Amino acid sequence: MDQFLLHQHADGEATLTCRGDLDLMTHADLGAACYDAVGLATRRLHVDLDGVDFLDCASIRLLDQTALIQERQGGEFVVVCSNEFLRRVLRLTGFSARHGLFQDVEAASARRVGRLSWRVPAPPSARRAAR
Repeated sequence: MDQFLLHQHADGEATLTCRGDLDLMTHADLGAACYDAVGLATRRLHVDLDGVDFLDCASIRLLDQTALIQERQGGEFVVVCSNEFLRRVLRLTGFSARHGLFQDVEAASARRVGRLSWRVPAPPSARRAAR
């Protein structure tokens, strides 16, 4: 059984399917798979974590870095995960707030993921000066 499967779609999308434990022992293989996936996905990269049993912080960081690279290249990054425990870990680490996290592939494909924009409101004095 392959732990990382990469499938390229004709429309500029690619899906990286992960299985098993994503930990220090698989970090190098996950990094290589993410590198290949970013090279194939010109429009959107789906990372499917449904087959993952364990996810450590180094793997979350690697996925976060992959998302950043994908978004800098003008593409979208989407994670599919139905495991409630893993979804909770991704929420607690802030990963799901930064990137699209969906219950299944159909939901991810049907909805365009928007990038978050963190804006700090201007102080009242700056708003008056702009008028």
